[in-house]
Amino acid sequence: MLAEAGLDRLNHNLNTSEAHYDRVCSTHTFADRLATLRAAKACGIEPCSGLILGMGERSEDVIEVAFRLRELEVPSIPVNFLVPIEGNQLISDGSLTPARCLRALALLRLVSPRAEIRACGGREGTCAR
Repeated sequence: MLAEAGLDRLNHNLNTSEAHYDRVCSTHTFADRLATLRAAKACGIEPCSGLILGMGERSEDVIEVAFRLRELEVPSIPVNFLVPIEGNQLISDGSLTPARCLRALALLRLVSPRAEIRACGGREGTCAR
């Protein structure tokens, strides 16, 4: 229905690795996220999917999600940086230094050289320190 209505790109972030996913989301599973992206792609809708850094993930989690996005052939990858907001159960883990943010962006560029890699939410306060 969405494709028939003219939708040509869907943003549906993986957010983190499969191994870390249950620590950041309880309403649906990582497999649900993958199924949605695959269903959209099967209908001719281009996926836009990325991640959020700063939610207690390990470097291995960032690597895992980077390769999963490559496997899915995602042409547009937004990279968000957690902005701790009062009342949000996810509080910054303190790992978001400008150097870590830059390493994550560089990793995504190396893993998915043809994708559009975008520094998105939280970049103003995290990457510019």
